[in-house]
Amino acid sequence: MAGVVNKFGLKRYIPSEIRKRIRIDAGYGCVICGGLFVDYEHIEPEFSKAVEHDPDKMTLLCSLCHDKVTKKIFSKKKVWAAKLNPKTKQKGFSRDVLDPENTSRTVFIGSSEFSMQQVLLVIHNKPVLWFSESKDSDSPYELNFIFHDKNSNVAGFVNKNIFTGVLVENDISAQGYTIQVKKSRKIFVEIEAKGGEPLRINKLNFQYGKAKVSLKGDGTLILGNAQYERQKMSDCNSAAILFHGAPNTHFKKNGRIINKLFVAVKLALRKNNSIINYRGMRVGWVFDNTVVTKDYLIAGFIGERGEGIVASIIGDSPNDVIGRLVETDINDGEKGWVVVVKDEESEIGEPIWISPKDKSTMNSRFFSGYDVSYRILANFSEH
Repeated sequence: MAGVVNKFGLKRYIPSEIRKRIRIDAGYGCVICGGLFVDYEHIEPEFSKAVEHDPDKMTLLCSLCHDKVTKKIFSKKKVWAAKLNPKTKQKGFSRDVLDPENTSRTVFIGSSEFSMQQVLLVIHNKPVLWFSESKDSDSPYELNFIFHDKNSNVAGFVNKNIFTGVLVENDISAQGYTIQVKKSRKIFVEIEAKGGEPLRINKLNFQYGKAKVSLKGDGTLILGNAQYERQKMSDCNSAAILFHGAPNTHFKKNGRIINKLFVAVKLALRKNNSIINYRGMRVGWVFDNTVVTKDYLIAGFIGERGEGIVASIIGDSPNDVIGRLVETDINDGEKGWVVVVKDEESEIGEPIWISPKDKSTMNSRFFSGYDVSYRILANFSEH
């Protein structure tokens, strides 16, 4: 296709700077439906009648929407209107369905192969790569993958085989079955999503909290000081790789660390402040606007009590929202708290890992919702 030339001598090939401008203008997805897999489209004049690649007269369309335009099911007027108000910019992300081979629960990260585990990678107690069971008998497992930028912000994710690229300032592109998310020249992730084959993560470079994750040119996975080269891991009991535990920090006053014994006494003087998990076990406490670990460290911050939003500690400041703090009965009239989410995904569709054991006890406890206290108050391998 790149070698095609129209009657005016215009080549099908579009220079990179013009392609970039069109992608930015279109919001990195089909302007009509927001799909990720797109082609560059001459609106008017069409390519056969164009004398130049004018980004002001071009946009991005997926094959389905392009076909509808060609068959005049969609009008050019509709395309122009979508160019002015792209679907991805309305939603804040581009999204499309992937079709990886999931029966074997296998993922390739660089030169290493991971298979037959439910959870593959956990960073700061946040699962970022795992398989969940599907209701579709033809595809018994579905892939979930979360990746971040250099500032710990979510740059995109795969939620049950559906890829979502978060716009913000990121450049999201799909060439064939290869998807790339980058900012400037820094590539956060490049994945190969060929239908019917395991997902391959070919490039990876992001940070979440204190944890830096990257892939070298030879395919070596680097997690802090640990390196994984040509590894083949399968059937781990908990997670294939646990990288950094739940983030926490000391109580401080005037820059000085407060003695843990002082914190313990303060907690003992208060009633109904325990945080429990789905098993009914105490995993921490509520103390004013903080969530406290069993080691008397700050694990998270609480928003307005009416909202009860809990954020984890990344560094020494609140960063990402974990869930909501909800009051519940414990036993003998005692009240306590749980940290829960209502669904297995956030408002923007980011997947949230839920313990299968948690799901199985939904009908036998006092509170509703899924327990996510493991994110800040537990050893992930014990959840």
